[in-house]
Amino acid sequence: MDRFRENPTEILSFGAATLAVEVRTPTEEQKMIIQKYASFMHSYLGRGVFYLLVGILMLNYYTLLYISGSVVAACGLVYIGLHFMPMVEPPSTMRPPPPSADIESEPVWQAPN
Repeated sequence: MDRFRENPTEILSFGAATLAVEVRTPTEEQKMIIQKYASFMHSYLGRGVFYLLVGILMLNYYTLLYISGSVVAACGLVYIGLHFMPMVEPPSTMRPPPPSADIESEPVWQAPN
């Protein structure tokens, strides 16, 4: 973690890339990649735990990182809260792609519904 003390751009660019992926609608190819390597992003609980972890890791040395880490962690807590509200329908970006015949594209672990 000492390398972020001199240059926090790596973790800030990771956050910006995650925000960019979150905001725009993914293509079918991108959905397949997310389904294969990050299937936890298709549930509120998985997404919330991911954002909470990233937010906690961002709490580091600089005021900008404290602020952005707190915002990301708060978003994670909101996602975790949404998991326990069954009346909230997940958006289309959180729905997994239709099943394919390719066994390699299936996730190793599927989050409980």
